[in-house]
Amino acid sequence: MTDQLDDRNYDLLFGVRRSVRYHNHRRRFYELWNTATVTAAAVGGSSAVASFVAGLPPAWTWLPVALAGFVALLGAVDLSVGTARRANQHAELAREFIGLEKSYARGRNLDDDEFAALTRQRLEIESREPPPLRLLDTMCHFELLTALGDDVARHPRIPWFRRMLANWISQTGYARRLAGT
Repeated sequence: MTDQLDDRNYDLLFGVRRSVRYHNHRRRFYELWNTATVTAAAVGGSSAVASFVAGLPPAWTWLPVALAGFVALLGAVDLSVGTARRANQHAELAREFIGLEKSYARGRNLDDDEFAALTRQRLEIESREPPPLRLLDTMCHFELLTALGDDVARHPRIPWFRRMLANWISQTGYARRLAGT
């Protein structure tokens, strides 16, 4: 299918597909964060923890206060970051990009009017996106190339600590070096 597309049509379709991957990664990240916070709050507030803490020696009386403070801090961070809201935002953006891909006439090049209309739709969706995390976006680019049959050995190795931070910080300079710009 993509062998038949000219460069501008291929680039449009590739960008839309990369955006779907990117927003699905972001959605999963925020859902995991939210789940971890809710789990910590449930465990921290459970009666099992209370009975464990009640049996501690006097030298450990600070532990219940520290545990309650930690759970309160997790909840406050979760609320201020708005993980559930952000997960929903990225899920909606992914759905919009999927809708754009579905409206794409697969297997044939678009005429100028069709191409302009889809480009406008893409830009409208992108205007509602939060600022992108560049390394995560670059990782999604390589992931999509691999899914389309590109040899994974040709892609640069991204160190584990950079991959772990990709959902937290942009790492723009590193992402540009990977992309060769």
